[in-house]
This record gives sequence, structure tokens and C-alpha cells, in this order.
Amino acid sequence: MQWCEAATRLCPVRELGDGIIEWALEHITDGLFIDGGACVGMFAIPILLQRPKARCIAFEPGPPMYEALFEMAKLNGVSDRLCVQQLALYDYSATLQLKVSTMPLQAGLSTLGQPARFGKWHAHEVDAIMLDSLDLAPQLIKLDLEGAELFALCGALGTITQHRPAMIVEAYAPNTRQFEYEPGETGRFLEELGYRCNYGREDYFCTT
Repeated sequence: MQWCEAATRLCPVRELGDGIIEWALEHITDGLFIDGGACVGMFAIPILLQRPKARCIAFEPGPPMYEALFEMAKLNGVSDRLCVQQLALYDYSATLQLKVSTMPLQAGLSTLGQPARFGKWHAHEVDAIMLDSLDLAPQLIKLDLEGAELFALCGALGTITQHRPAMIVEAYAPNTRQFEYEPGETGRFLEELGYRCNYGREDYFCTT
């Protein structure tokens, strides 16, 4: 994957850990997948490059990441298969306050919750939607929402129960506590929907 200057400025790391890309490739063929909290495309773009018939809808509410993601999609030749939405995923539709750190290399930590991982920040109004409102049929859903994952899952309950996509859901305690819940609640939520969940370093990997 090629990196543009804007993405390089925003991201201190160049690839995802925890075997996320490798696991996702086992569950995506030529269909649609969802990237919630896409940042600059470290998840979506490598998969699209290796699955030339797949399509992705990527949600990134943070202005600097959203703009860099557009540039990254063009640079890597996947703009025709990567639909970028400047929206947050949540359990209801509204205009919410995204807290964006003012410190360099911390833009990816932006949260809808009460910031606990950075001190100085400014609020940016973003539109939030329920994934169910889009009537999609994804093969896989990945959520990395700096603590808002459990809320986004509630807003995707119809999509999940109807289509049973594979799931990669971050459940990282410093982030979930920004919304006053613990990571295990995410796993229990998915298991109650009939998923088998394995927990990696920070993420649940779930299939039915």
C-alpha cells in the first residue's frame, strides 16, 4: 500500500496488528464489507488490493482522516470500490460532538465519548447514523470506534441478525471506559446473537 503525505502525518504506525488483515481476508471474497472507523484506510485498502472484486463502505467522521482516506484511495487505485462516508456509526441518528485531539499523531484517537486518552481537544460536530438505516448486506463488519463499538452494534442489530457477517470489533478498555462500559460487554453482546468470539490483543474476531 502506498502512503500519501497527509496519512503519514496522521498515523504513527503503518499497519494493523493482531492479524486483523489476514483474518479478514479469510472471510471476504467478492462482496461488500464495512469499515467503521476507517482512519486513513489501513484496513480497507490492503483488503481491496488483495480482493479485486470486493467493495467497501468506509465510515470516518474525523475531518483530517476523512480527507486523507480520500487521497489514499486515489493513490492506491481503489476509489471506484471504496465509498467513503464522513459519518459516525451509533445507535441512533443525530448530530454529535466528536472530540478531536489537538496534539500531533493523535487525530486517530478522536472519540464521541469523554476523552481519557488525550487532554487537549476541540469538539467537531459530526452526523451519526445507525448502520441499519442503509439496508446493506455485508460479508464482514469491522468496527474501530474508540469506544463507541457497542453503540454501533446496537444500531446494526437488524443488519447483523439478517446477514450474519463476520465481525472484527475493537474492545479496548482505555477506549470503552470513555463510554463507561467494559470490553467484556461487547463479547457478551455478540455471543447472545449467536456468534463465536475469540479475543485477540484488543479485538473480538467473531463468526457464526
